[in-house]
Amino acid sequence: AFNFSGTPIAAVGGGVRTYNDFPAPSSYWDGVKSYLQAPNPSTAGGNGGGNGGGGNGTATIITPGVSATNPPPPGFTIGRTVQYQITGIIRRISASTNNNGGGGGGGGGGATSTTEDVESNPVISGAVTPINQPLLNQPIDNAQQLNLTSLSNFVFITPQQGGADQFVVELSTDRTFKDKTRIVQLPGIISSANGSVTVPPFDLTNKGLNAALRRDPTFANFVNRVPGAARPTIFFRVGARNSQDSPGPVHWITRNPKDEDRTFRYIYSDVRSFTPADVPPPPP
Repeated sequence: AFNFSGTPIAAVGGGVRTYNDFPAPSSYWDGVKSYLQAPNPSTAGGNGGGNGGGGNGTATIITPGVSATNPPPPGFTIGRTVQYQITGIIRRISASTNNNGGGGGGGGGGATSTTEDVESNPVISGAVTPINQPLLNQPIDNAQQLNLTSLSNFVFITPQQGGADQFVVELSTDRTFKDKTRIVQLPGIISSANGSVTVPPFDLTNKGLNAALRRDPTFANFVNRVPGAARPTIFFRVGARNSQDSPGPVHWITRNPKDEDRTFRYIYSDVRSFTPADVPPPPP
């Protein structure tokens, strides 16, 4: 019998490389549970007799029903940290014997097969915390005339991301946020009063802060007050994660689950944008 220390949630066939887990109800009870409820090695065989006959033995997989004493797994819960275990199972014939028929009619024979299921030791994942995508309240999308020299309380996140304790605000002139050399990251501060997340006031005209944005000529010309410079569009989003998760959400840029760089391992909000107000003239 299989020896799971947790609650089975799914079984997949050989060759399947990925499985997506979801909240309740777990897919373990959607027609695949029989794979996990393996039988003890069983045998079946044909009986010899006067008229011949016999057959090949097969193992029987028993599928348990759902009842009050055997409820389905609950599925994951937003904000609750879990670990996953993966195990491999192979079914093989451990013995096969032929029984020659005999008796009055010179009967046929039957075959008896014994099968067994062999399970690998479980491989245990790091901590995993399902969290909701962060939601943005302000500024509104396509906001106009924001003051780059004093962006105050720039982002407010509604407290829908239970389980997250680390937040980052990212700004870029690239809507896709795929070029890490053009992304500014600012830490989000969690309010103890209402659980909101904000960014302290910052000056986006500061060269020490906006070096990544200045890679875009449009932004560079605008903050350098080049005559006739176009007004840039700046995109922003918020990332959330649990600091104990290992390795954490899939890396946004490389999309490689094995990437050890945690810089862009967040669950991100939708992308919004704003355009800045004119930069004030330099002091005389």
